[in-house]
Amino acid sequence: MKEEAREAVRRYRMECYRALYKHFTSHADFVEKKQLEIDHQLEIVKEAKQNFKGAKNVLERAETTLQQLRKLTIADYDAERRQLVIPFEN
Repeated sequence: MKEEAREAVRRYRMECYRALYKHFTSHADFVEKKQLEIDHQLEIVKEAKQNFKGAKNVLERAETTLQQLRKLTIADYDAERRQLVIPFEN
């Protein structure tokens, strides 16, 4: 190879190496980043489901207590002969 072409060939080889490296590693980077984001979103979904179930349970208990309170009458109170106790929960 001529001496004046040597530098151009070296730059061409380096550009080929960079292109090949980028081509083959970009897929692996994509897969890794995608998996990390999927794992992160799965944690968010899991936490949201737990929060939803907890809120649903609180709502069900509150509705049950409310229904019981609405059904109470003065006759119930007199029959029990005690002060009405209302359990307040946070």
